[in-house]
Amino acid sequence: MPGTRGAVNESGFPLQIWVQHRVEETRADHGWTVLTSEHRYLDADGIGFADLTFSNRMMRAIIECKRHDATWTFLVTRADERNVARTRSLWAARQKRQSGWLWGYFDRQSPPASMQSSFCVIKRAGGNREQLEVTAGALVRAMESIAVSEMRMLRTDLAFYVPVLVTTANLLVIEFEPGEVNPRDGCLPDKTPAPVDWIRFRKSLSTRFDWLQEEATGIGFSVKTRFERIPRSIADLNREFERMVFVVRAEKIVDFLRAFQFDQGSYPTDIWVRDLDRLSSATGGAQGSEQVAP
Repeated sequence: MPGTRGAVNESGFPLQIWVQHRVEETRADHGWTVLTSEHRYLDADGIGFADLTFSNRMMRAIIECKRHDATWTFLVTRADERNVARTRSLWAARQKRQSGWLWGYFDRQSPPASMQSSFCVIKRAGGNREQLEVTAGALVRAMESIAVSEMRMLRTDLAFYVPVLVTTANLLVIEFEPGEVNPRDGCLPDKTPAPVDWIRFRKSLSTRFDWLQEEATGIGFSVKTRFERIPRSIADLNREFERMVFVVRAEKIVDFLRAFQFDQGSYPTDIWVRDLDRLSSATGGAQGSEQVAP
């Protein structure tokens, strides 16, 4: 697509503008509001811009719009990945009895259910391959930077953040059992990919902060609930670093927002429990646990 029009389309900005317009004109349908467009943020990589930020009560959706003339094929190999209704989200809460914020990642029930995958193969026209991990990692860092900004403004007592990658790419899923792989050539038998409208992409992604780096962030302390374990092994640490990004076909963004629900009963009321034993270096050597009311 030569010329100025081709360059404009290749930029992805027309898609971003369409997504914003579509969400705004259908607000009564799904309840989400467009908070920002091209929001400037700062992280270790320098200045960045988040395409869009949506809000619905306590929820924030950080949106990256990706115009892509490609097919994204996700691999699903486990039964528990075929109908997933849990979302790993970032939460932040203002402390009532102390200054500062608490934050953390946790899994909560939040329809719509979808397949979930840790593996994505991207092939563009011309045979060039790209990695979804790069785009998803950048989106997670943008989300965390925006959360930091909102925490410091102290404008809300509690907020949940989820990253959403909206794309024009064709989204396909291939389901198979690990035993079906031929060990002689490492190849799958013939499989028919199935199209999907959205999917959860979950794996260990680059992150601005984690529970080991509270002092570096300067925004407060991470928290482990009674349902989570402090990492005590490399396997625990890998799970701690897991992040989740929704990948949604652009034409289905309104359907996705309409279906996305925040179950206020899906997290415990005593979620904010600070493990001072593990965070003693950041708290001046205090011991024990303290429950912090939201």
